[in-house]
Amino acid sequence: MANLKKYKILSIKKIGYDKVIDFSCEPIPYYISNNMISHNCHNPKLVLVRNKWKLTERIKEDKIINFIKSKNKTKKWVDAISICGGEPTTQWSLIKFCEKIKKELGILIKVDTNGTNPRMLRKLISRKLVDYVAMDVKVDLFNRRNYNLSIKLVKKMKNYEFRLTAVPTLVKDDNIEQIAEKFKGAKRFYIQQFNNKVDMLNNKYKDIKPYKRATLEDWCKKIKKNFDRCEVRA
Repeated sequence: MANLKKYKILSIKKIGYDKVIDFSCEPIPYYISNNMISHNCHNPKLVLVRNKWKLTERIKEDKIINFIKSKNKTKKWVDAISICGGEPTTQWSLIKFCEKIKKELGILIKVDTNGTNPRMLRKLISRKLVDYVAMDVKVDLFNRRNYNLSIKLVKKMKNYEFRLTAVPTLVKDDNIEQIAEKFKGAKRFYIQQFNNKVDMLNNKYKDIKPYKRATLEDWCKKIKKNFDRCEVRA
């Protein structure tokens, strides 16, 4: 079992809005941090560590905790932390890490996941260690029991989102409504633009032309009846 203390932190930076610290966990060279291969993954160095990607400086949990403490010393500058990857739910030490964040910092925690580990999600949710979950829409996992269990667990949360990356080879006009039906009743559903300008696990995907935003907007209008909120992220 891998230990998050051995992980390398790819980045500690502000994202999205002013008071969020985002960090990505990168595994030690002999460990693979994801339990599935997504060819269009934008974080290849977090999934497969090879000579192609130079590893960054190792940063321990305490350094992350102390960094946030220093930012919140005089004013609560950091309200939340976002844990992504890779796939963070493959690491059972994630529970202890989240407990430490809650105990020592008392801030909100967001976890990104591909939905393949409902057991971990259930523990995080039942112990109130996660405040927001962002779960990927994986069309190729629709028939997997664990994935469907994760959908049900996440839907019971107060704050969450499902996010669909519009890869033209996977998401099309003739299946977008079928995809949306799978998540019907969800609070938030986002259609994300596919970006072919970044490194991916399979760089052949760089030759795939993304949909125009207008197409994604049309899809959003078509399926928004299924959700409380449906938007396009370009």
